[in-house]
Amino acid sequence: MGVSAQAQTTGVIKPGETAQAIVVSTSQNGDFSGSNDPNYYQWYITRPGGDGIADYVTPKTWGVTAAGQIAVPANAAVGEYAVSINSNYFHPTYAPTGLYVHTTKSLQFNIVSVTMVNPSGDPTTAGEHKQGNTANNYTGNEFTFDDSTAGVLTIRCEAGLYPNNAITQAWAAQNVTWTVDDVGGSTKTWHDTPDGVETDNKGLVVYCRFKKLPANYDDFGTKEVKMTAQEVDTTRNIEVFYTAEAANYPGLDPNHVESNWFHYYKQNEGGADYTFDPIAETSHTPPGKTGQIMIARNAYSGIPYLITQVVDGQLTVTGVSPVVKYYADFIGTLAHEREHATHQVPMTDPSDTDHDWLPSQYEIDTTNTKPNQNYSARGILEDARNKDEFVDGEVYAHKVGAAAMNSADKSQDWAFPGSNSAYTAAITLVP
Repeated sequence: MGVSAQAQTTGVIKPGETAQAIVVSTSQNGDFSGSNDPNYYQWYITRPGGDGIADYVTPKTWGVTAAGQIAVPANAAVGEYAVSINSNYFHPTYAPTGLYVHTTKSLQFNIVSVTMVNPSGDPTTAGEHKQGNTANNYTGNEFTFDDSTAGVLTIRCEAGLYPNNAITQAWAAQNVTWTVDDVGGSTKTWHDTPDGVETDNKGLVVYCRFKKLPANYDDFGTKEVKMTAQEVDTTRNIEVFYTAEAANYPGLDPNHVESNWFHYYKQNEGGADYTFDPIAETSHTPPGKTGQIMIARNAYSGIPYLITQVVDGQLTVTGVSPVVKYYADFIGTLAHEREHATHQVPMTDPSDTDHDWLPSQYEIDTTNTKPNQNYSARGILEDARNKDEFVDGEVYAHKVGAAAMNSADKSQDWAFPGSNSAYTAAITLVP
């Protein structure tokens, strides 16, 4: 006679669950009613510790039942577990001859921890923002549609698993699920590698791919990545960008190609009184010619602004700013050029008596410049080599542009590089 135990592999279980662990049975015929009562056995539940020392858990702590089930406590530590039963059994019915010794096999199971490895960090925190691209296998928290005609964006979704063994890996392949917010107008698919075959959205590593840029500027920006494992959701925000100097936005007119930054900046700003000039070195507008505003690449790539103040009732240049870039540059440039187009006149216009693009009455009422002196505002540029460029009309346009730049709402600038993808010190001018 003797008592035997049948080992069953249960794989991965959660704390708080009851796992079917060891089925206890008897090798003798007839009534052996006490054979399934764990109080008659020496049960051992062990978890190898980090120092190699096993952690022994008593049956009553873990609630081993007469049916051979293990009720795992909610606070059970993660790890690989082994359960064994030693059938040194002394049954009072058969005393004193009821001592039987039987060696049993151990059951192994896992309590796992699943963590989100990628995306990682916070894209809105300086020092944590990181562009995900081909060079780093699409890890980080800022992801950009590439400059290909199709426009492709790839995100590596990666989970960390402990313990990490063949059993837990097989479990994770079916039980770790990923979701990523849609990007309007883009097609979303899941892949086993960045350029691999399509798969489902499950596993320790899977790549989410978007194809085709969205039509609207506000379809870029903050998106949520969610990992679900053991009915627990882990979320992280990422940011989605477009390649600024590419031209692969939807509806592109091959006869009038605009850079992505201009297309989406114009859509965000909402105006229709200006056109992209891909050749000019700088934006330009003939004074008084509304509708002929031409925006050049330096409205994105950056220009310095004149810093002005009104001193004793006179507008004057007091400094030159560092280079201002991206959406603030665009808004400042646009305001500058609109000032030329809407309030200024050609120097030959009779209303401009000192030939500085400003009607004399406009100088008296608005600009704080002298109507009989065309360089009255140039201030520190008095001895500059390019001082002749800065007639009062140009200086005042810089003042208007600087004020617009300072108040520009950069929250919807999803160009890369751009206002939300590069954390540089804010530049504030004195209007």
